[in-house]
Amino acid sequence: MLLRAAFAGLVLASFTLSASAETIRIAIGTQDTTINCAAGGLLIRELGLLDKYLPHDGPYKDAKYKVEWKNFTSGAPLTNEMVAGKLDFGAMADFPGSFNGVAFETAGKHSLFISVLSGSIKGSGNGIVVPSASGVQSLAELKGKTISVPFASTAHGMLLRAVAAQGWDPLKDVNIIAQPPEVAGSALQAGKIDAHADFVPFAELFPSRGFARKIYDGSQANAPTFHGALVDQAYAKKYPEIVVAYLRASIEANQLLTAEPE
Repeated sequence: MLLRAAFAGLVLASFTLSASAETIRIAIGTQDTTINCAAGGLLIRELGLLDKYLPHDGPYKDAKYKVEWKNFTSGAPLTNEMVAGKLDFGAMADFPGSFNGVAFETAGKHSLFISVLSGSIKGSGNGIVVPSASGVQSLAELKGKTISVPFASTAHGMLLRAVAAQGWDPLKDVNIIAQPPEVAGSALQAGKIDAHADFVPFAELFPSRGFARKIYDGSQANAPTFHGALVDQAYAKKYPEIVVAYLRASIEANQLLTAEPE
């Protein structure tokens, strides 16, 4: 009996030790080129803010952390990796955030929207550009033309609203194709597309580089837009204190950005 009790105690002690000494992954998807997402990724990483708030007491007393960062140029591929279990957190805009929720539910899982990182009441930041040599001066002139956009992005949502406001059928009156910013820039310069819809900073960056001209600003849609952070619900339930640490780091990042935007 004493031998059994001693063995049981040893097993329990070993289990407790292995649990408390767990190496916990914290995988965060960022959009470094999108300043609206900076407080949810770029600034946290570059300023080392997450380490300040990670728990090291209670069940995390002996825990080790493996923090992983992965950068994306839009929300859709970020969502794909979250659903696949390769990422725990992700920063993205409202439209891709909605797709994130749908994608998780389709996979029999759930994600949680945990914070707003930035926003615009009128939807500024998004825009539609054309090649600088194009004769097109307004959205109305793009009927029957090819417009590229990062699919499932906030710019995609803006484009669909803009097309609807013209009374057009997005499946018949314009040819909307999927194209990430880095590909669209080359396509605009080569004249392979008639226009490109994108989010901040690309709707401003491409014209500033001289190969594109802005013909439509997202604020013309007069629809609010915002960027925020999401987390895998199963991860949040297992490690709620880590979610709190991420949020605290994000709050500090936002305060620093507000105090010194440059």
